[in-house]
Amino acid sequence: MTAFSMFMAIVANFISSTVAAIIVLPVVASVGKSVGHAASMIVSSVLMDSAAMALPVSSFPNANSFAVLRRNVPEANLEEGQKESSGSKAPTKSGSFLEVQDYIITGGMVTIVAQIEVCTLGYLGFRFLFA
Repeated sequence: MTAFSMFMAIVANFISSTVAAIIVLPVVASVGKSVGHAASMIVSSVLMDSAAMALPVSSFPNANSFAVLRRNVPEANLEEGQKESSGSKAPTKSGSFLEVQDYIITGGMVTIVAQIEVCTLGYLGFRFLFA
């Protein structure tokens, strides 16, 4: 259960969640059926597929938020003396409002916490529900 949920989290971080589910879940279902734990393996993999969001390509909302552009925002890194000495408008920065490291930090933490929850609480829940 843990190995397949971790595999699903890794795959779903690099491709979209929908494509990861289409590719990986049939394999998880057949392996789970052969070992007798199909339900727990499928549900844990689906939960990790949903929680994997460490890159902009991981999900449709991540891709949409990465596409939001910053337009004519003054550079925050310049010192006051540099702004005054330029004499004209302050330099502006364009590009994506969120950077890739924002997704890695926030989405990576969510993925790790979800993996811990699936491996502990999820395992205990399935042990009592499907015993």
